[in-house]
Amino acid sequence: MRTLHLLLITLLLVPVLSARKYDKAGRWQVAFTPQYIASKSLSYGDKGDVEFNDRSGWGFGIGYFVSSQISLDMNFLSTTGGFKGTVNESNGTQTKYKGNMYSSSFDMSMTYNILKDNFTPFVSINVGSSFIDSGIATGNYYTGTCYDPWYGYYYTCYDVETKTSFKFHYGATLGLRYDLKNRLFFKGGVNANVLDFNSEEFPYFISYQLSVGSTF
Repeated sequence: MRTLHLLLITLLLVPVLSARKYDKAGRWQVAFTPQYIASKSLSYGDKGDVEFNDRSGWGFGIGYFVSSQISLDMNFLSTTGGFKGTVNESNGTQTKYKGNMYSSSFDMSMTYNILKDNFTPFVSINVGSSFIDSGIATGNYYTGTCYDPWYGYYYTCYDVETKTSFKFHYGATLGLRYDLKNRLFFKGGVNANVLDFNSEEFPYFISYQLSVGSTF
């Protein structure tokens, strides 16, 4: 019921907020985007499972309006968060694991603003690649010499190799955009992103994004 009330309020505000036409054709835009990604569990059948915790992150993007309603954008996003899972070994035992994952992604997107007004719903599609560092050690490590600028001496240091991978992803976003008179804009949306995890379930991740940006 609360969601229905919010939706009705939004629909009532649309005629008021969208009273001013805003032509963005030929303009560039930049945006900063904090985001929150909801938890997700994936099963790999008799091989095991993995559960990703809620994650937070940030991103930025740059785009160009090919028309008043359509923009082409490049986006970079980065997130961190914990995960845990279970591996079913061939001898019948289970091995539990957990770690902190870092991911970064780059994608291209196309956005269609449904109205030509300064307040409009929008829909976008995106495709790109994600780099994932699981934080799980592979057993390899590297040694070297490091310098401490504070105390002014050299010392032996090492770095542990972790399991990493690149994943193809694609997705879609549905949201609302509001442009102010000073070319500042705000966007809020819900994104569903699919990553190539080869799990039994459909590997989609839901994120909530709020962008603050400017056109020029």
